[in-house]
Amino acid sequence: MADSVLIVEPGGIEAVAKALSSSVRRRILQVLHNRELNVNEVAMETGLSQSATVTHIQALDRAGLLSCRSVPATKGSQKVCTSRIESAVLLLGSPTVGRSENQLVSEMPIGLFFDHEAYPTCGMASEKGFIGFTDTPSTFLDPHRSAAQLIWFEWGYVEYRMPIPSGVGARATSVSVSAEICSEFPGHKEEWPSDITVWMNGVEVGTYRCPGDMGDRPGHLNPGWWKRANTQYGFLKEWRVDPSGAYVDGVRVSDVTLSEIGVGTGSSLSVRFGIKDDAEFRGGLNLFGRRFGNYAQDIRLTIGLDGPT
Repeated sequence: MADSVLIVEPGGIEAVAKALSSSVRRRILQVLHNRELNVNEVAMETGLSQSATVTHIQALDRAGLLSCRSVPATKGSQKVCTSRIESAVLLLGSPTVGRSENQLVSEMPIGLFFDHEAYPTCGMASEKGFIGFTDTPSTFLDPHRSAAQLIWFEWGYVEYRMPIPSGVGARATSVSVSAEICSEFPGHKEEWPSDITVWMNGVEVGTYRCPGDMGDRPGHLNPGWWKRANTQYGFLKEWRVDPSGAYVDGVRVSDVTLSEIGVGTGSSLSVRFGIKDDAEFRGGLNLFGRRFGNYAQDIRLTIGLDGPT
């Protein structure tokens, strides 16, 4: 199945526009749509020389319009590429912090957790490579964790402190936290359920049963070095609390209300993602940043307000 949308942030618009300005590159995208071909095969189908094909593929890869990987060949290795993108959305402004008439929206990079407990399989990755050592819990103390774009662990939690501007908490009518997540299995496994729970200010809000660790197709934001055999993408899920209760993706899951989490009493909101000790399915957690997976966002906090900001 094709990825429906490629989200292009402001910093990537120029590369995408340049890549799509060439009719030859658009033809290559058509050739590679939902197909995986090596460079020679693309050259044969488009009538280009091998060197020209490589140049065009590199431009499309830099723009995030292709997914390329190296595979063993008779002599050495060869690059194979594919495209599963149907459409692209260009973000002309930064999604990191925003205001609407009755909302305040902010985001926290996934590497900026202030507390954690992580057990193997576990690890972190940035856009450029692995951070520290995989399956080594002490890696979660590595100062380079601030660059993390993917965090995974079989059991445990990561906890964040989301800032709340002065006076905003007392006016809150709802608090929502969303993130891209999936289960954790060595490599990936689409049928591997995990009960992933969110707490706000130490209060359990609700649990989402994730169906598996997704790797059936590439995540369209994943960097080129990330191996196809690994976890590829997750599900964008939202936990929301308002005066009537707590919800996961709009479905009421508990009686916890806004007053119980105490959002109006401090300058921050602690948000924990984790696997409970007594969870029925302890299938681990992958947490995606804006440069991994399918959704160009970090951990997003949305505070509904009782009037214009």
